[in-house]
Amino acid sequence: MNARDLNFPSLPAYTANWYALRFEPMRGTGEAFTCAILVKDAAGVEVRTVIRDDILAALFGQHAGHVAQLIEIASESLEAWAVQHDPGEWRPPLTGFWLSERRQGASLAERVGVFRQAIQLSAAFAQLDYAPQELDEQPALEAARTFIGRVRDEVRTIRSDLDGFFQRQARIVPNGALVQFGFLMPTRAAHFEVLRPSTLSTSVRFARGKLYELKKAHALVPLERAALVVGIPHKHDLGYSDRQHAAIERELSELQQEAREDGTDVLPAVSEPEAAEHVIAIAS
Repeated sequence: MNARDLNFPSLPAYTANWYALRFEPMRGTGEAFTCAILVKDAAGVEVRTVIRDDILAALFGQHAGHVAQLIEIASESLEAWAVQHDPGEWRPPLTGFWLSERRQGASLAERVGVFRQAIQLSAAFAQLDYAPQELDEQPALEAARTFIGRVRDEVRTIRSDLDGFFQRQARIVPNGALVQFGFLMPTRAAHFEVLRPSTLSTSVRFARGKLYELKKAHALVPLERAALVVGIPHKHDLGYSDRQHAAIERELSELQQEAREDGTDVLPAVSEPEAAEHVIAIAS
């Protein structure tokens, strides 16, 4: 058998270039680590910091916050430059930072998949936010299911007449498969999602899928009100770092911006009672 007889799968259509942003805290020591990844594709540029907060704390102690700020400054400078220029020509605004050589990736998961490849190949201390998809999908799904159940219990205590509208199915395209909505009335619909640092990238992907379902239902019915109710940590929750809170706020803001274009609301809630208030308002 020769190579022509082998049935290799075709490469994914999506490709992107990626670079690792490296940081050497003490120049000349050679002790450097990857602190961020830049991915540049046909749709644009994105830079994600990947160094874990606990690693920064272990390495730099009380100075970890200062180092995190340096990484943020360098990452923002890199992203701003790379939007219209060759990333390889970027000049760091701070000493100790440099960009690795350009590498190319391809993935069926598109940009998220390339980020994962880049992390596996260059970042030993990456955040768990970008764990392999199969490891963080189930916790994300379970968090959303638990959230819906608790919100439903809260709504039932105030408006028992709304209980029958939870977990209902409908078609979002003519003759299409049934889609289950978290909450569905004849002209009102809501989905639910939870944003937590440990499964953030997966939860955001699920949230975008739910926004798409609401968009399709909005056009088909049409709906008078459609919303994605998102459970998030309270900003004063000490269980998460400032960087983790900021990442959640950033993703939430992007989801809200995308939803507004389709006449859909994204409603954050830091507790089940607050989420229940959103549902009651949607139904009213």
